[in-house]
Amino acid sequence: MFFGLLALLIPGIMIAYVLPLIPWVMWIAGVTGYLILVLEAVIAVPLMMVAHMTFDARACTAAPFRSMNCCSMCSSGRS
Repeated sequence: MFFGLLALLIPGIMIAYVLPLIPWVMWIAGVTGYLILVLEAVIAVPLMMVAHMTFDARACTAAPFRSMNCCSMCSSGRS
């Protein structure tokens, strides 16, 4: 008798407490993922700025790469 009632009580507790928490848990996971994304951007943007810096005051990019654009970087090497 006790185990039969316990078999009904455990799914009832899950339906009463765990099931309503699922949207909240999903929302917290989404907010946490967004905050991690923002933290990554805060760290990555200065690193990308440092990676693309040049000491030549006249140019925004280094001299060997002035003529390169996205298409020429992605091509197979033939012009």
